[in-house]
Amino acid sequence: MIVGWYMSARPNQTTILLAMRRALDLYGPPDIAKIDNGKDYASEMWTGETKKTRRFLCKEYIDKEMVAGLYAMLDIRVSFAIAYHPQAKGRLERWFDTLDQQLAKTIATYCGKDPARRPEDITEVLENQKTIREAYDLESFAKLVGEYVEAYNRTAHSGEGMENRSPAEVFESRSSRRVLQAGATELLCRIWSRELIVGKNGVKVKEMWYGQYNLDLLVHQGKKVRAAYDPDDMRSVYVYDAKTLRLITTAEQNHLVAYGRAVNEEELRDAMRQKSKAVRFMKGYKDAQLTANMDLTSLTIRAMQDAARPEPEKQGGQTLRPVRTVLDGQVREHERQRCVKAIKRASGAESGGFFGGDIIGAVRENYEMEMRVKEQQRKEDVRAQQEFMRRLSENCELQARGKKGKESA
Repeated sequence: MIVGWYMSARPNQTTILLAMRRALDLYGPPDIAKIDNGKDYASEMWTGETKKTRRFLCKEYIDKEMVAGLYAMLDIRVSFAIAYHPQAKGRLERWFDTLDQQLAKTIATYCGKDPARRPEDITEVLENQKTIREAYDLESFAKLVGEYVEAYNRTAHSGEGMENRSPAEVFESRSSRRVLQAGATELLCRIWSRELIVGKNGVKVKEMWYGQYNLDLLVHQGKKVRAAYDPDDMRSVYVYDAKTLRLITTAEQNHLVAYGRAVNEEELRDAMRQKSKAVRFMKGYKDAQLTANMDLTSLTIRAMQDAARPEPEKQGGQTLRPVRTVLDGQVREHERQRCVKAIKRASGAESGGFFGGDIIGAVRENYEMEMRVKEQQRKEDVRAQQEFMRRLSENCELQARGKKGKESA
């Protein structure tokens, strides 16, 4: 069962994060994850520690409880695959071969998974301008892979334990599944930094300074924080207390905000590689022109879709297991800060920065407002938690009644 995927020209921790976010949105977090030993899968953002640090942890030189990556935040147990041992993740490696045989080989510009599978006429094919014009770009190829994965998950399998069922049907037969609080996935599935020190220019993330004129960061100068950001929008970062992970503020990058549109991390990576003085933006991929006649690849997808079974019905007897995270209850705080910032910007309160104003008075007024808002938020969080537990209790009661009804019948 392929639960999450993402297509990118370059593998990195961000593309893996986007694939995992898709899986969490659809199916919830797993109990345990077996991950590759590659640097992108085992990076500090995911495990809370680098490979070098993990070697020291095995020797008990460092307290492992002091490091926490995204897996720890989601309470996911981690098992690392044996390095340079493909058999340790054999089923997934086998699926890549299936993808190559069933889909990739049907594409006209297929170059081969390895030199042994390289087509003999590939040089002539790539010199044909008509073939190049009609070739898939990354966006259209990602759409094609999405259709293939959907059909694959709903196709009957005869492998071990499948019993002629589709992966989707087997997956839905679980007795229980883990669920996250509404909005928690969006907060957690960001790129998290290591501990940072707030300086006079704010915090430095990806070689850029954020929050230089932010009042909330001004009162935290010299303190340790952690920053998180959306890889699709580098105009701002969310700054949290390093110990409690309570949201402090949303800090903006002045130059990127002034530019007007969202800047993703991939664009920033390209700009850093070129060492340019200004951030260069990648041109979006143009939509590929569709051919007049259906090609072999489209026929392959259509055949798999025709043979695929309908979407399996949701099992009503599944037990919901709420997953508590350190960011539960902070959805309202993010929304409140966005509203406050929008009001300030609309009223012109942010247009003058610090110059010519009463800094001490502004800090005091901001602190008093924060105290009042936080007290109100605390009350709202308590009410929201009570409502969540009430609904969960009702769900459990309904399931218990359903089981009693089946037994009596």
